[in-house]
Amino acid sequence: MHAQAARLAFIPRKRNDPRSPERLREHYAVERELADRVRAAATPEERRALFATMYEELFRRVPDHPRLAQRAANTAYRDRNVAWNLAQLAPYLRRGCHFLEIGAGDCALSARVAASASACTRSTSAPRRRPSFPPTSAT
Repeated sequence: MHAQAARLAFIPRKRNDPRSPERLREHYAVERELADRVRAAATPEERRALFATMYEELFRRVPDHPRLAQRAANTAYRDRNVAWNLAQLAPYLRRGCHFLEIGAGDCALSARVAASASACTRSTSAPRRRPSFPPTSAT
């Protein structure tokens, strides 16, 4: 086996990632293919069109992607992270304020802020289809 290929054949597993080495290699191959398409795009318009659908394709082709698994699991860890972020923002949030979250991911924080904000805008590159939001009545 070629030395470079041997190095690429080993992809370290992140802590608590239950996926097999084969699934990790498949995930890596899909991301490389998508990145190659972006690099090959000749114009900003072509890149914009790719970015608009890239994550949908990634999540369709890698159904065990950690980001999807994290969304599916309504865990205490996730709830603690949202609560911590909300606590950091609390001094700046007033009832009726306008809130913008960039890179909103699963929009869990925005959903919690929306309970008291008059306008809540979120921006994310993730697919538009969302699982149900966490309850907005929790504080």
